[in-house]
Amino acid sequence: LISNATGVLDTPGFLRVAVLNFIMINLGFFVFNTIPIPPLDGSRILYALAPDGVREVMERIEKTAGIWLGFALILVFSSALSRLMSGVITGILEFFMMLVGR
Repeated sequence: LISNATGVLDTPGFLRVAVLNFIMINLGFFVFNTIPIPPLDGSRILYALAPDGVREVMERIEKTAGIWLGFALILVFSSALSRLMSGVITGILEFFMMLVGR
């Protein structure tokens, strides 16, 4: 929205590339952080919606092996995770482009 108002994305050069990279990196962090595995923030959303039995399991996972589970899932499913994240990021960008009329 700010870049649309300032026109920074309409001009070629370093500033445009830097702003686009900043947007893509932050969207990547956002999408990754919403994955529902402990200790990422997506697990907090799942925790709030889950029944008590699932909450107890999630708490145990987070306390004992949450970060290792996250690393393992990233290593094993990196290709699928990359495609999923790319699709979600593209969808978010298209939604915002639709909002600002581009």
